[in-house]
Amino acid sequence: MYLYENETENHMKKLAYLLAALAALSLTSLFGQNAPPSGDNARATVTPDELKARPRAVENTEPHLTKFDLDFLGGTASELVAAIGKAMNRPLNVVIPVEAASCKLPPLKMKGVTVAQLFRAMEQPGISIIMVATENGSYRARQITYSFQQSEGRPSDDTVWYFNVRGVEPTPKVSRFYYLAPYLDGGLTVDDITTAIQTGWRLRGDTMLPALSFHKETKLLIAVGDYGGLDVIDQVLKALDAVKTKPGADKMAAEPKTKP
Repeated sequence: MYLYENETENHMKKLAYLLAALAALSLTSLFGQNAPPSGDNARATVTPDELKARPRAVENTEPHLTKFDLDFLGGTASELVAAIGKAMNRPLNVVIPVEAASCKLPPLKMKGVTVAQLFRAMEQPGISIIMVATENGSYRARQITYSFQQSEGRPSDDTVWYFNVRGVEPTPKVSRFYYLAPYLDGGLTVDDITTAIQTGWRLRGDTMLPALSFHKETKLLIAVGDYGGLDVIDQVLKALDAVKTKPGADKMAAEPKTKP
């Protein structure tokens, strides 16, 4: 009987210890949920204000892009770059290869755009038709595509752009020689003739102009360039045929007339 009572008493003590341990565990879990984080877990909690501030922080890192209005009547890439720089009130960084300098761009009328938006829009209709002079004096059409490509990184006002043109073939250069003595004897000067030629090139919108050199001893005007540019020289001199003196006209005028 004594042994049975002792066993019962020990069993009751163990049960009491177990209930006390379970109660302590429940209290720890309850108070632990409401306790503020500490140590490494302190930054795991993000407040609503911090979440709202994060998008603004990303936006503040974006480079500034100037917006402008543009009314471009059409022309070469260099003329477009000049028009954009004037509209932005600051120069634009663009690399234009020599072989792409004569590419004609269409008229553009934009309002409230950035350079990146403008150049992306130009990639869609970026096709140009140019007329190329041939050796026999005729012209043929050639289709080329163009676009403005940016350097690495996000676009900004300081981005360096590259004018890329595809479909441009190397323009063959030829040389021609023009005897100017009849025009000079008729009262014109070399400067008169070359100025008329250069005016013709300018009105055509030529950018890659032939080279001109006058040889005084032989009175030859030497020109080196493409067929289209040299054809302008032919047309100018043909238009000036009226002022040419006939061979030997000066000599005949200098000789005294004798009576028969």
